[in-house]
Amino acid sequence: MKLEVALLQSLEDCLKGDPYNVPLGADILWSAFANLSCSRSVGAHGPNPISFPEIESWARMMRVPLAPHHVKIIIQMDSLWMKHAYRDRSAPEGAKTLPLRSEHKLTPAMFDLAIG
Repeated sequence: MKLEVALLQSLEDCLKGDPYNVPLGADILWSAFANLSCSRSVGAHGPNPISFPEIESWARMMRVPLAPHHVKIIIQMDSLWMKHAYRDRSAPEGAKTLPLRSEHKLTPAMFDLAIG
């Protein structure tokens, strides 16, 4: 898919701060991604990926019919955006860090400790 590759390259250039051009005929996908990205939720560790229900809701409210391959492209654009957002999450040398995920199974006692 040439459009998919061109959109991903344009987004990568945009994220780097380089000049970019939205591919001809891809304005609606670029706009969909931009609108969805601006309204994404944020969790404890940073931004969350765009979900399928959010895409479906946006398309319905804006009355933009998105085909499955369009949704796939938006998800791929979001994956690239997420990689960029989380790219420099390493701690300074010598700093102690905790893993983002526990190696232990969640128990009721651990849930109560975390949530209260």
